[in-house]
Amino acid sequence: MATLRKSSTGSRRLLRKRVLEYLLNLDRSTFYLINGAHSRPLDALMIFITWLGDAKIIVPLLALFFVLTWQKRTWPLILPLAVTLLLSDQSAYHIKHWVGRVRPSHNLPHVHLVLGAGGWLSFPSNHAANSFATATLLGFLRIPAWKWSWRLLLVLAGLVGYSRIYIGVHYPGDVLAGAILGTLIGFVVWQLYRQTIKICQRRHTPHEQ
Repeated sequence: MATLRKSSTGSRRLLRKRVLEYLLNLDRSTFYLINGAHSRPLDALMIFITWLGDAKIIVPLLALFFVLTWQKRTWPLILPLAVTLLLSDQSAYHIKHWVGRVRPSHNLPHVHLVLGAGGWLSFPSNHAANSFATATLLGFLRIPAWKWSWRLLLVLAGLVGYSRIYIGVHYPGDVLAGAILGTLIGFVVWQLYRQTIKICQRRHTPHEQ
């Protein structure tokens, strides 16, 4: 009986190892496929797109957007947006240090680098997490003045993720993980914001005598 258990445990470990190896190989091959398809005009475009996914750029752009589309009822939405960006950026940062995966720019040969090798850690992508978190929250909030903006932001988030692979600083798996993380954070913050609004409305609604 003990022998059968050991054999079963060993088989599961071997299967997990083979699946992990397959996924890592797929990640590397997909990385080379995207990173290798470069040209000077595309390099310039991807530099601009990856710049848009930086949290230091997203914040002032959103602030400018709020000013240009000013409506009294949209200003309270600044807080959930700020919380979303803070959570996505810090979560991705701490997961990176916990996982410890090295960027392809530091770990693989023949990588086409557009903006330099970047930092040391790779998984998940902060740019993807921040972009998808912002797009997800705005999509759920359904701000009238930004009726179509969240769709454009979702497309832009995907392009930001692609650009991180293209410029050589992230694997596709890093971007996918960042996108999932950002989407989940955007959804959770929206749920908390919605519940908070409901509670506040109940408190300010006069009770019938």
